[in-house]
Amino acid sequence: MNALEPWERLILLSLACWQAVEIWHHGEIFVGPREFFRQWPVSRYGLVRWFGKLINCMFCLSVWVAGMFVYDVQHHGDHPFVQFFIWTLAVTRLAQLGNDYFHDRGTRTPPGDLLVEREDLTLTDLPGDVTPGSSSTG
Repeated sequence: MNALEPWERLILLSLACWQAVEIWHHGEIFVGPREFFRQWPVSRYGLVRWFGKLINCMFCLSVWVAGMFVYDVQHHGDHPFVQFFIWTLAVTRLAQLGNDYFHDRGTRTPPGDLLVEREDLTLTDLPGDVTPGSSSTG
């Protein structure tokens, strides 16, 4: 990762940070932990409540996630796990941005349940010549 130009690292880390915060704030698997932190009791000095608010504030959390990512890349950027983690988050965010962009443009893959519900269709019912063994390039 250290072989990347600074602007490339900035984009990569920004996408990874964005995805990590999105997963925390919108991921179904984190509903329980989010509620746990929201309902934390007030500690003697208010630190526990402050931490709960910090972790559930999308804008606050992104600062700390970005800081953690920058630290990891600066000190452990060549470690395969760090590279895998950062690249996975960044590529996922790009894929989701593409999905959001093309969502209403009719270029989406139909959901699997649509194909299951339409068992009456055969390959010859589809537009174009897509029967097995045929060449669409003619």
